[in-house]
Amino acid sequence: MARKINSRLKIEGILTAQTPIHVGGYGESFETDMALAKNGNDEFYIPGTSLTGSLRNWFENNFPDDVDSIWGYQKTDKGHASFVLIEDMRLPEV
Repeated sequence: MARKINSRLKIEGILTAQTPIHVGGYGESFETDMALAKNGNDEFYIPGTSLTGSLRNWFENNFPDDVDSIWGYQKTDKGHASFVLIEDMRLPEV
């Protein structure tokens, strides 16, 4: 059974890293020691799964009672999928 969605929020903003970020990818040559992830359009990006993990961790620290209801859970044969969908973030060219 599909989960019922009653509304959708689109949140946009600027992500500022407080520590260095490295999302590894496939090196273009043997001389590349720390290749960065690129999408199909040859753009650097941070996968949505990486962003989701950080956001969920923040949510668990600030709203621990609401984590399962929003982010989903699986305990034995009960639970539900997450209501949160986070897409990949393209990085600006520098």
